[in-house]
Amino acid sequence: MRIFWVLLFISSLNLKCQDIYFPNNIDAIGFGYCNRTDLDQKIWDVIVNKSINAWVWLGDIVYTEGESMDNFALKYSIQKSLPSYRKLSSHTNIFGVWDDHYFGKNVGGVGFRKKQQSRDLLFDFLDLPTNHPAKERTGAYQSYCFGDNRQKICLYLLDLRYFKEEYEKDFSSKQYYKKNNGSLL
Repeated sequence: MRIFWVLLFISSLNLKCQDIYFPNNIDAIGFGYCNRTDLDQKIWDVIVNKSINAWVWLGDIVYTEGESMDNFALKYSIQKSLPSYRKLSSHTNIFGVWDDHYFGKNVGGVGFRKKQQSRDLLFDFLDLPTNHPAKERTGAYQSYCFGDNRQKICLYLLDLRYFKEEYEKDFSSKQYYKKNNGSLL
């Protein structure tokens, strides 16, 4: 009986926890990650011709490391200026969250000094409106729901960088990192 109430509680939360609700159903979603603006970008010619209602960036939208916000902004600008990407964004909802390659350092986390500035650049790239709920909290996590009832689809974009504890390398075992407290989200 306890499991039933937990599931019911989670289900009722699910109906109210989206940042943005779209009444229209979604037929097809495209996903992408690990995009290198310094490499051939012909893939966008293929993607733009697919019949998708939404494109979701799952991380590493661009590749850059360090603390230069100008470099981050330049890479985002290069991506947005691609003709096929511009065409895609003109008729498709674009969503996304980050990963480490433009968060300051590879496998970076809570210690990155410019994480708020980096997040603002990400949100600018995604064209989040000024009143978007994600802009009023820390981190880059967002949620969206589309359609109603049995056709309802919810998209939860988790931020695996902003709050992540730093990892300590473990050279004494087969594990790559030592166990930490596990703070991630």
